[in-house]
Amino acid sequence: MATKRTTRRGHEPVAFPFQCEPEFRTKVRNRLARLRGQVEALRRLVDEDPDCELFVQQLSAAKAALDRILVHVLSELTRMAAEATDETTRQELANRVADLIRRYR
Repeated sequence: MATKRTTRRGHEPVAFPFQCEPEFRTKVRNRLARLRGQVEALRRLVDEDPDCELFVQQLSAAKAALDRILVHVLSELTRMAAEATDETTRQELANRVADLIRRYR
């Protein structure tokens, strides 16, 4: 008997027909690569015993980069919902996007 998969918060995962354009996936990968660079820079700063203001500034930049990735993904999901050809599907996808925003804002 298969168990139901849930997220760490106990919610059922939101399934989307995530057939995104290769360009979208490339943009997400590029943004993640930049974020990884920012996190690595933060690690180096910790090892160098940075001044607190510089560390907080870099931490804020990494957080902003992560927020931009989230907005990019949610925008794509919203676009997919708006472009759905069937009204029921469009409404279901819109509700799922709204649920994601409520849970992970």
